[in-house]
Amino acid sequence: MNALTGLPSLEPAEAQLRTDLLAALNGIEAGGALLCATIRTVPPRLSWFTCRDAPAFAIERLGGQPLHLRAADGVRAAECLEAAEPVLRAIEWALDVELEPERIGDDPPRAGSLWLCVETSDASDRIHLAVPRDMRLIVTPAPLAPRLIEDVPFPAQLTLSGPRLAPMEAAELAEGDLLLLGEAPLTGAIRFLDRPPVAGLFEPVARRFTPLSIQE
Repeated sequence: MNALTGLPSLEPAEAQLRTDLLAALNGIEAGGALLCATIRTVPPRLSWFTCRDAPAFAIERLGGQPLHLRAADGVRAAECLEAAEPVLRAIEWALDVELEPERIGDDPPRAGSLWLCVETSDASDRIHLAVPRDMRLIVTPAPLAPRLIEDVPFPAQLTLSGPRLAPMEAAELAEGDLLLLGEAPLTGAIRFLDRPPVAGLFEPVARRFTPLSIQE
């Protein structure tokens, strides 16, 4: 077997840090919205808030509007921090840090940081984090957030029990005849992939299948 060469590699500690950060930040709630996190390159032309013993951060969007913040505008910076508080508090909880800025500057943090983009699911708020690769974090994994996964199609087979008819009634059916089943749930079974079939009730109008175990 030929060895693969030229592929990017990560140190085990950095790989674990990336995994921990994404697991902690994807799916947590902030002000009624869910947060999504991705690893990015350093964003240009942003003012950075530097914190002691915590990641530096920069605010790019607030309330659906791009933010053009300069380090010299202290009043505007304070207003932006207050508006971004729900997202900042959620990040603090997830990473067990305190994002209390000591200063603001127009230059990005020191080289060697891991750059993350954290935004609400509707992209109305967007904050960038600069996390030192050697930083020790105690993260809290976010709960499962199905809304971030959206719809994932997969094949399923639905088998329904046919109507019970007397032999004389069934004999009168001919090609093209319609048999009205009504809106009442139908009994049947559903099979996913190679799993054993699950018995339940199917509601034709709602297109909903409910396993009998839940019904009971």
